[in-house]
Amino acid sequence: MVSAMKQLEEYVIAMANRTEEADIHEQLMQKEKDLLLAAELGKALLEKNEELSRQNERITEEYTQKLEEKKWLDKCNFVKDDFILDITDLDVVDGCVV
Repeated sequence: MVSAMKQLEEYVIAMANRTEEADIHEQLMQKEKDLLLAAELGKALLEKNEELSRQNERITEEYTQKLEEKKWLDKCNFVKDDFILDITDLDVVDGCVV
């Protein structure tokens, strides 16, 4: 704790001894660093957004394709079931349809 107090005291003394010009220059330097960081973060977010958009588009296409396949299979199953019902409704006597 004494060390932290000593560091804080040294920081306050250094702040008091700084000239106004140094403060402005340091503030401008810090603002420039902040601006560059914000630009990098914005670029990274934009790239991530584009990646997520591509993934979303791919997933949507896959889902649409699977949905079409399911509709087709459902129709095939309906036709097959209907055919089976028709066959079971036939009267067969001695291997002949009556």
